[in-house]
Amino acid sequence: MTQNTSPRGLALALIVLGIAATAACLSLMCVTGEPSWRYATAGACFTQFTGWALHGWTLRGGAR
Repeated sequence: MTQNTSPRGLALALIVLGIAATAACLSLMCVTGEPSWRYATAGACFTQFTGWALHGWTLRGGAR
């Protein structure tokens, strides 16, 4: 196992982008009351999930 277990590179970018987009979409959904923002929120959460999955995959060396 590596010493540094923090996400780096593309994984970190996807995680941060997903968190920021989720917060923005939730704020817009609360302010505008438009229910279609829930789909953008789901996409943002999926982006964050992809970042964490990529981080876990590289942490284990690509093992399944």
